[in-house]
Amino acid sequence: MNRIAFFCTIAVGILLIGSFFPYAFSGVHLFNEVTSNRSLTTETALYLKMGWILGAVTILILGTWCFFLAPSVRKGTLKAKAQIFILGLGLCTFGLGSLLILDDFNQFTLFGIEGFLLMLPSLFLKNEEFDSISI
Repeated sequence: MNRIAFFCTIAVGILLIGSFFPYAFSGVHLFNEVTSNRSLTTETALYLKMGWILGAVTILILGTWCFFLAPSVRKGTLKAKAQIFILGLGLCTFGLGSLLILDDFNQFTLFGIEGFLLMLPSLFLKNEEFDSISI
């Protein structure tokens, strides 16, 4: 099961880093267009843009974090198991929230699927560090 969790962690890392590029570069033009058409103050538009940048950088960091976690996941350490579970739970919550708020399957729902890919194998990870303890 550790091998499956390892490959799921790598796959989610690739998907997250891959999602960073369209989110950060393609979406910013649409974002600028939408904020310019609304009756927003300049300050509000700048704060919204900072939130957009924070989201893009966070996606990139989470994807990179998956790559750093993958070797520990393969070893079955408890810390790695907890980290991928929490990361998966956060992604699932975001995906479910976007599904409930927007009332439709959308691109943000894919983050929930990625979170599920992390959470499910983490529940069945074999803790190798406890297997070596003899009583």
